[in-house]
Amino acid sequence: MENKMDTLEDLVRIIRILRGENGCPWDRVQTHASIRMDMLEEAYEAADAIDGPLLCGGHSKGGNLAVYGAAMCSDVARERIERAYSHDGPGFVEEFLNGDAFADLSGRIDKTLPRSSIFGMMFETQEDYAIVESTEFSLLQHDPFSWVVDGRDFVYCERLSAGARYVDGSIREMLLAVSPSERERFVDALFSVFEATGAERFADIAGNLRESLPVMLQAAQGFDKDTRRFVSQTIAAILKCALLPKRPQIDMPAAGKSLAEQLEAWQSELLR
Repeated sequence: MENKMDTLEDLVRIIRILRGENGCPWDRVQTHASIRMDMLEEAYEAADAIDGPLLCGGHSKGGNLAVYGAAMCSDVARERIERAYSHDGPGFVEEFLNGDAFADLSGRIDKTLPRSSIFGMMFETQEDYAIVESTEFSLLQHDPFSWVVDGRDFVYCERLSAGARYVDGSIREMLLAVSPSERERFVDALFSVFEATGAERFADIAGNLRESLPVMLQAAQGFDKDTRRFVSQTIAAILKCALLPKRPQIDMPAAGKSLAEQLEAWQSELLR
């Protein structure tokens, strides 16, 4: 009998196996940057296989890749793209935003961010975006299934939360101090550290810090010192914001250590 994947969860599970400790060597070394050309190939194949207008989109890194693929595909394919959707996806470096390909697509990009968006505000962003309400708080709002829907559309609000603006300012200051290539490397490293936990949602990381922090520490040890510094400072800012105020579903650090103490010890270990 022919095997097939029945659900999106099946696909996620297979990808996690391929990128796991005993997975495929090729899959394990792929990064956000390295798969961009694959996204372009997928865009070309989709354009060839589908007649009529095209829609593309994704969540988190997938949203960033969807916009990149839509902007960088052939002129003929790009003309057929009606909308490109990025749901809480990171932005782009200035060089890309100022290029002709992005300018041609910019009027057709729909970017949505939750009120406490952190990842969607990464990088200098010139994209217009809409802010949506969420039933979760802080970092947990990255989960799109927490976004509030009324009828066939999201419920929108006027501005980002104070916590999101604080974390965005902290990350932006660090990213603007380095070259564009270093910014891309830093953000790829940050996502790889989160992915090393095996968590399906960022809520799972915050919900089990006692296990998540050591795994992230181990994943970050292979980076150079500047990258480790960026990763540690960013995660510290995110988690401090995410865990205040405390919620019942958040698993606070081991007894005898405050959150600040555990984060400080984690940062000190990374910066050795």
